[in-house]
Amino acid sequence: MIRTQISLDPAQAEALKRIGRDRDSSMAAVIREAVDRLIADERNRDQALGLIGAFSSGSPDTSAKHDQYLEESYR
Repeated sequence: MIRTQISLDPAQAEALKRIGRDRDSSMAAVIREAVDRLIADERNRDQALGLIGAFSSGSPDTSAKHDQYLEESYR
């Protein structure tokens, strides 16, 4: 692991300590988990944005009538 130093405000530090205690874990482990989640969220967001416009519905008015098409598909 790479050792790093961060600055937290008192409320953040106390919340992380409490979460660590509640999980019987360390504050560092809680921070690593939060960082992993942020990285995964960013990766998922980038993948989702990459899909925009990647497919064709075959209908020229899908963006205008998407609610109607969704409603019809659930009938």
